[in-house]
Amino acid sequence: MKRIFFVIISSLLFFCSYAQEEVLDNQAIIDMVKMGLSDEVIIAKISTDKNTFDTSVSALRVLVDNNVSNAIIEEMVYAKSGNNVQDKPQNTKSISKPISTNYKRHKANQGVIDMVNSGIDEETIDRKVLLSSGVKYDTSLPAILDLQENGVSDRIIQTMCYHSEFDKSLNNQGVINMVKAGISEDIIQRKVLLASGIKFDMSAEAIKHLKDNGVSSDIIQTMMYHAK
Repeated sequence: MKRIFFVIISSLLFFCSYAQEEVLDNQAIIDMVKMGLSDEVIIAKISTDKNTFDTSVSALRVLVDNNVSNAIIEEMVYAKSGNNVQDKPQNTKSISKPISTNYKRHKANQGVIDMVNSGIDEETIDRKVLLSSGVKYDTSLPAILDLQENGVSDRIIQTMCYHSEFDKSLNNQGVINMVKAGISEDIIQRKVLLASGIKFDMSAEAIKHLKDNGVSSDIIQTMMYHAK
């Protein structure tokens, strides 16, 4: 009788353990970002699942290095404190800027920033960039954000796109990241139009995902020039 009772208890403990809610950790968030899931989906997941998030400075640096957006990190910090993310006041004006801490400013980009800091007018810088020969600029998302923070105008950045290096991050998610980071539509369109060797996913499902994440119809139409 005791043996049967022991077997029943053991079985119940096993099934209870199996049925436990999934517990999210930092690596789970990184994995979801790499899968291409939107910020909204990941944040919804954070709001419903238990977590063991590490929000130390070193852990946050790893998250940023793996392109986890500020919006998601903010929700992780809030959830870690034991609060319900769904009850958190929303700031609709916040902009997510996934900047890698590993970003190292390109030498050619530094030259443009130096000209801006020297007080050279926009027209002259734009013409110089346009006529540059053999120069390759970095127009990845972290680079664009760095240029903007250092006073380089959108007009000049658009011109830099004509002579930019191959951007491995320029895929559907890369376009979404630029939109979420507040990059102007003109820059995104120019960057997408001049993409070389890039093939975007223009399936019906992919287009819906783009629209759901704020990518405009004009940008999507431009992406179609480089459809798979």
